[in-house]
Amino acid sequence: IAWLVAGRVVAEGSLRQMVTLQLGLSVALVPLTLWFFGGASWVAPLANLVAIPAAAVLLPLLVGAVAIALAIPDFGVPLLRAMSWAWWALYRALEWLAASAPHAWLTTGAGGAVLLLAMVGVVLLVAPRGLPVRPLAFAFLLPLFLPRQAALPTGHFRLAVLDVGQGLSAVVQTRRHALLFDAGPAWPSGLDMGEAVVAPYLRWRGVRRLDAMIISHRDMDHRGGAGAVMKALAVDRVLGSDGTGAEPCVAGQAWQWDGVSFEIFNPPRDGRGSSNDRGCVLRIATGSTAALLPADIGRASEQRLVRDYGARLAAQVLVSPHHGSAGSSSAAFVAEVHPELVIHPAGWKNQFGFPRAEPVARYARIGARQVQTGEWGMVDVEAGPRGIIRAAAWRQRRPRLWQLRPGTAPELGGAPTLEGQSRVGLGASP
Repeated sequence: IAWLVAGRVVAEGSLRQMVTLQLGLSVALVPLTLWFFGGASWVAPLANLVAIPAAAVLLPLLVGAVAIALAIPDFGVPLLRAMSWAWWALYRALEWLAASAPHAWLTTGAGGAVLLLAMVGVVLLVAPRGLPVRPLAFAFLLPLFLPRQAALPTGHFRLAVLDVGQGLSAVVQTRRHALLFDAGPAWPSGLDMGEAVVAPYLRWRGVRRLDAMIISHRDMDHRGGAGAVMKALAVDRVLGSDGTGAEPCVAGQAWQWDGVSFEIFNPPRDGRGSSNDRGCVLRIATGSTAALLPADIGRASEQRLVRDYGARLAAQVLVSPHHGSAGSSSAAFVAEVHPELVIHPAGWKNQFGFPRAEPVARYARIGARQVQTGEWGMVDVEAGPRGIIRAAAWRQRRPRLWQLRPGTAPELGGAPTLEGQSRVGLGASP
C-alpha cells in the first residue's frame, strides 16, 4: 500500500484513493494469485470495493456480538444470528458477482520463472510516477501471455494419470487435441476431484477445451468429478457406458487425431456383463507404441478382449484394470498386453489394499515397471511412434521433505527412475 500511494497526492479517505488502492492491489497480487490458484479474476477490484469496507464494519460487530453472547446469552445470541445473516448476504452477493460476470476467472499455466518476472513487472507497473524504468513493466509481463509449452509433434501423445485418490482420471493430449478419460471421485462432504485436481491440471497444461471426455462407467470414483470439469471447461463430446447419461461407447468406435489413433475395445455391442465389465476400454496408438486404459473391467471382460483382439492388446503403457484389484489383471491378459510400464491408479493406503499382491506379482514376472499414483503422484508419459520418450512421476520430479521417502512402498520398489528412450523404469520390480 505504501508503494502504491508513494509519489501520489490524493486526499486521504477519498473515493479516488479507495479505487486506486483496490485497482493497484488487485494488479500487484495477480502473480501470487496465479501461483497459488492457477488463475485470477478480473472482477476482483470491484468485489474488493464492496467486500473490504463491508468486512471492516462487520468483523468488529461480529467480535462484539460474540463477547455479548458470552456475557448475556439472551441478548447476544440474536445478535450473532443477525451477524450470520449479514455475512451470508455478503457471501451471496460475491457469489452473484462471480457468476454474473462473463469469464470472471481467467486461467494460465505459467511457471515459476514467468511468475517471478511478472512480479517484477507489476512492481514497476504500480511504481511512483516518474520512475524511468516503468515502461519495462510490459516486457516483464509479456511472458504471461505466451504459450507455456511447445505443442507435441504430430504422431506423439502425452498420457497423464492424475493422483485423484482412490479413483481414476487420465488426460490424453496430442498436438491439437485433448481427451479426458474419467474425472475422479466426488464425495458428499463436498470434496470434488474434478474441481480440485482435474480442472486445475487441464488449465495448467493450457487446455481450454476438451475434444472428448469418456466416463468409463457409472461408479462415483470415475464419474464423480465430471460435472465440475464440464462447468470449468467446454467439452465437445461425452462418451460413456450405460448409466452415465452420455453417448454410448461401444467396441469398434475409432478416430484419429494428429497422427494418433484412438479405438474403443469395450463394451461389446450386446451389452452383457456387470457394470464394471461393460466399462469403456480405450487404446491409444501411434506407430509401434500404444497405451491401454481398461477402466474397471474384471476377468470376464479381459478374457473376451484376449479372445477378440489377441495381439492388438499389446501396449507399452497400461493403466492397471480396476486399480490393481485381485479380480483383474489375469495371467492371459497380462501376457497379451505385456506392458513395459504399469500405472496403478490407487489411493495412498486405500481401504481395498490396491494394488493387490497378485497382480503386482504377475506384472513383475514379465519385467514390467510399476508405479502407484497414491504413492508417487501424477504419472506423466510422452510417447512417439518409436516408443516411450519420457516418463516421470510428480514426486520424482518435485520431491518435498514432507513426502514419503523411497522404500516406504516395498510392493512397488524404490523411487522412480528413467532408464532410456524405449524402456521406462518407474520403480523397481518387487
